[in-house]
Amino acid sequence: MFSKSNSIISLTDESSEFRDHKRFYAVDVGQEISILTKAGFTNSYWGEVPDSTTRMQHTPYLDFQSAHTVRRSRMNFRTHRCIIFLDSFYSWSLKDRRPVRVLLEDESILIIPGIYFEEDQGNIVSLLTRRPRKSLRSYVQYEPLCLNPENIDSWLKDDRVDKHIALLGTVLLKPMYYYTITNKVMVPGYSDKTLHDRTNQETTLFS
Repeated sequence: MFSKSNSIISLTDESSEFRDHKRFYAVDVGQEISILTKAGFTNSYWGEVPDSTTRMQHTPYLDFQSAHTVRRSRMNFRTHRCIIFLDSFYSWSLKDRRPVRVLLEDESILIIPGIYFEEDQGNIVSLLTRRPRKSLRSYVQYEPLCLNPENIDSWLKDDRVDKHIALLGTVLLKPMYYYTITNKVMVPGYSDKTLHDRTNQETTLFS
């Protein structure tokens, strides 16, 4: 289940001003998540369509610096941009499989830019990411970009592609922290709020 990625994303109904979308917990690759497009909220599969006989050539993550140039995503970068609202994401060291939950220092919502692809089996969404900061590299292979609320309209609206590229280039790292969580996050199909329980003392991450 985790051969393609060592991370899971999560969205809860707590502390969110975005109340119109469906809530999902512990979303793994191939499962559904709500995304915001210029037409409104809709559901999409993260990274791939599950149980597809013709596995779509998409990915859970796309590097923000190349998404507008690589063949599989360059047209969708221009026409199929979206936002994914997360409260945190889970990850774990590939060496010792110790899972952590990563979230913003003030525990506000992560506003992640993404690109979605329309397929016969349903939409597929990829999160735009960057190389993880040094303090996260032991756990995280990909660190999602995090927009400010005032960037949402600019990212979604139709505009010249260079403006969207420039917007992503201005995204700054935000202070984050992590804490160790239950190993149940790695159990296929387990998606309970207890995944958010703090089992170890919080560790501050420095931007």
